[in-house]
Amino acid sequence: MIIGEATAEQLKIKIGAAGSAGYGNSMEVQGQDQVTGLPRPITLVTGEIVEALQDPLKEVTETCRRVLEKTPPELVADIIDRGVALCGGGALLRGVDKLLTKSLGIPVIWLTIH
Repeated sequence: MIIGEATAEQLKIKIGAAGSAGYGNSMEVQGQDQVTGLPRPITLVTGEIVEALQDPLKEVTETCRRVLEKTPPELVADIIDRGVALCGGGALLRGVDKLLTKSLGIPVIWLTIH
């Protein structure tokens, strides 16, 4: 099934998660069947989104780890004290702050801009 970028963004916001939270959520979307080439609806559940995001989230976590490893000690001390601020589209993924906090061992906070 092929879906567009806007549909993927809606899925991320409405039923996406970085972990098992919210497994009961589902959403119907329209996509293009890769076999027939025809459009058709499909219902996706949070668990499928969680599974699909595992590799990209692992890459994000590893990239954060590499950046922290190259960060001067005095800045790392500030990061450990104050935490990392999470913002942008990826921050909308439910549980990504908890995942990064657990994976990196430092506080990760979610920022909202009003």
